[in-house]
Amino acid sequence: MDQIVGAIVTPVVDSLVVRVKKHLRYLIFCTKHVAKMRTKMEKLKATRLDVEGNMSYNKSNSLEVPKEVEAWLKEVGMIDAQMEIIPIDVGSCFNLKVRHKVGRKAFKIIQDIDRLMEEKSSINWTNNPITLAEVGSTKASTSTPSSDYNDFKSREPTYMKAFNTLKADNKPHMIALCGMGGVGKTKMTKKLQKWVMNW
Repeated sequence: MDQIVGAIVTPVVDSLVVRVKKHLRYLIFCTKHVAKMRTKMEKLKATRLDVEGNMSYNKSNSLEVPKEVEAWLKEVGMIDAQMEIIPIDVGSCFNLKVRHKVGRKAFKIIQDIDRLMEEKSSINWTNNPITLAEVGSTKASTSTPSSDYNDFKSREPTYMKAFNTLKADNKPHMIALCGMGGVGKTKMTKKLQKWVMNW
């Protein structure tokens, strides 16, 4: 009977001891956790400046910004905001409830900072342009599509570049048409699509 009770009670007691120890650490090492959190946050802020610099460079040069960057920066901002409401000096605080709460919060923020630093190291910055593909400067072809594109004569050179790129090497190609609204991108795409369907 004692063995059965021991088999049931021992894991429960061990589990409770682990939890109690964890909560005691929040209380006892509160000041240490807060200091460590602040040091790590300074490093994270420096890393954020680096990421923002990369993002600014890529945007100004029409290069792709990795999709995870915005979410990463947003999370850094949220952690920074959380950290600002944590009291700086808890060493002289004798309120055990406050010390426990601050220690636990600081420990959680330390874990979040470590995770974000790890995620940052996996962000892959490339020199890929924002557009899906550029219209290449392929050689002009002697054969041209049907002349139903007469309504946009001023766009003829761009149209021919796109047309020649699509039919180069008899292989499928992808192009992107970029420009301000109202310059005829949709109309040109429809004309190209009509030609490709009849190819």
